[in-house]
Amino acid sequence: MSDLRLFRVLVALTALCLSPWASAQEGYPNSCDPSKYDECLHLAWNYENGHWPFPEDKKRAEALLQKGIEGTIEACKTGRHLSCEELLSIPRDFEQITQQEKTKLGLLAQAELELQCEDGNAFSCDMRSIKSWHLRDVGALPETTEEVLDAERKSWSNKSEAAARGVLSDLEAQCTAGGGDVCVTMAMTQFLLGNKSAVSQPLDTLRQECIRPDTTVCEMVVSTLEDLLGPMDRSAFIPLDILTTACENGSGRLCGLAGQTYFVNDVRALNNEALSLDAQSASFWSKGCELDHAKSCESLANLALHIWDLGEDKDAAMLNKATSWFARACDFKSALACHTLEHIGKG
Repeated sequence: MSDLRLFRVLVALTALCLSPWASAQEGYPNSCDPSKYDECLHLAWNYENGHWPFPEDKKRAEALLQKGIEGTIEACKTGRHLSCEELLSIPRDFEQITQQEKTKLGLLAQAELELQCEDGNAFSCDMRSIKSWHLRDVGALPETTEEVLDAERKSWSNKSEAAARGVLSDLEAQCTAGGGDVCVTMAMTQFLLGNKSAVSQPLDTLRQECIRPDTTVCEMVVSTLEDLLGPMDRSAFIPLDILTTACENGSGRLCGLAGQTYFVNDVRALNNEALSLDAQSASFWSKGCELDHAKSCESLANLALHIWDLGEDKDAAMLNKATSWFARACDFKSALACHTLEHIGKG
């Protein structure tokens, strides 16, 4: 396989990270769960672009897109600053969104971030500062000079610093009292205030919590990192040895994240072994799937499906493996897996 083709396949897989299963698919014939808005948006993009094995279906894409937007708005309104950021990113992936709709999403994101900032959320203040230019580009802010926009950005940055200082002492007290995930929030708040060495605190907390047989607090810490940094930053931030230990202790979710990290490393190295069920990523996804983690099953299924598609002999056994893992992920409420099951073998 050429390096270029391998690269394209690996990138496609990274983005993804039959009749016997018809009943599992019935809940997702043309929909998704808005609370899993990233899944709705992913499905919408697949149908909009006819991304194999999905057919191009503009009607389904539009229905799923609206579900995704609905879920993103609700998440933004609950105080998740990264969901508000996602509202600004959606138009980049969907050309059919009109300028009027872009402006509407921008205004909503702006209003929520500013409201959360006024309520003392330092991370929302920081996001509002960072996204000043983006808000202007979508029409939420009026056209103005770079100097005026830069002054506004600095104003929101100052509010972020003030909000961070306002909660830091309470966070430090809670961390000292033994709150694992609170220690992560405290450290990232310190980081907002310019303490670059504060990033060591989340790692120390993870090492303390993720070696325990009970991985509940470990997963809470990872969730906090995800809320503050986002999935991609989180996966780059957490060392593989921590993920491996938590996986061995029975966390299906962190088995899945370990598999994702190994796979991303292989992608960066253009490693042909990434496209193998013997790869380290596959072994972690297999363990996660055994522990009933839907995303692990889905990732393993996508890997098997692409191995089958690239094979000259179109190995039926490999397709059966992919189908079985997609079915398992579908049973665990993965809409992506349920929709994929519908289209396997049709193209």
